[in-house]
Amino acid sequence: MTSLVASAPPQYLTTSQAAEYIGMPLQTLYNQISLGAGPRMLKRGSRNAFRAQDLDEWMASRLDQPR
Repeated sequence: MTSLVASAPPQYLTTSQAAEYIGMPLQTLYNQISLGAGPRMLKRGSRNAFRAQDLDEWMASRLDQPR
């Protein structure tokens, strides 16, 4: 018999927590979001929610490419 193990639900960060997680000033993150250039997020009513994995991927995509 196989047992099904429920995976833990993803942890979501607030905008303030996300800014701290990626080491970016809060206002800069708000600016990036308003320009449509911010990380993936989930809208929860009027609030934004971010997954750490999405923040990591977004930061990695912003790395300069070697020439």
